[in-house]
Amino acid sequence: MFPLMLYVSLGANVAVTLPLGWLALSSRPAVCTILGPESPSRRLLGGLLLTLALLSALGLYAWPTGHDETAMAVLLGLLPTQIVWSVMSLWALPRSPLVWGALALGALHGVTLSVVI
Repeated sequence: MFPLMLYVSLGANVAVTLPLGWLALSSRPAVCTILGPESPSRRLLGGLLLTLALLSALGLYAWPTGHDETAMAVLLGLLPTQIVWSVMSLWALPRSPLVWGALALGALHGVTLSVVI
């Protein structure tokens, strides 16, 4: 069950954070309605989301190649951080649909951590 949850959680992370990070760094008008106008804060968000995607991809790569310790380090470091970040984002921006999506992803990560620990 553990490898399946690892793939589901980290795969969902890549599938969600990679396009959102890319969009946060773009200046398309449709993105501005969700994330606001181009600003340093939005570029920071884009960088953070792309970092989460990169670390998740590292965890996905590490497990099947026999680097179990690396996969566990990514899993036990990244997922709790992301859960705390999504809860704190809810406190800061309670009406944002992006935050509610982050909470859903955080709930998935919580299930994954409950299986791992």
